[in-house]
Amino acid sequence: MDIFISYRRGEGDSPNAGRIFDFLQSHGYSVFYDQDENSLPTGAQFPQTLLQEVESSRIILAVLGKSWIFQKERLHEPKDWVRAELQRANPLTERHFIPIYLGTRPTELYSACGLPEDLAFIATANS
Repeated sequence: MDIFISYRRGEGDSPNAGRIFDFLQSHGYSVFYDQDENSLPTGAQFPQTLLQEVESSRIILAVLGKSWIFQKERLHEPKDWVRAELQRANPLTERHFIPIYLGTRPTELYSACGLPEDLAFIATANS
């Protein structure tokens, strides 16, 4: 897999993630987007398949929008899926992390969310 798209559902993040997926796929990239009907085969185990896909991706695109602010407390929950995805984007891994800010500015987002220490790298990633 070339690219894994991480996003929060709601407030425009999902549709924008879908547009990014369509664009990248139309340019020949292998992209994992969990709302694509072909991304998770029928009967696939959601947690294991999702983690396998993020682990095998070279690039993790994070769509960071208003949903992050509205659901900010979830980033501090150990079992939150977006958190689990982004922990694998840590600069100490071999994956390249690219944040895409939609409808929010990085400073607004981080002051509202208060990133957990293991996700602090997000605040310093060039977008």
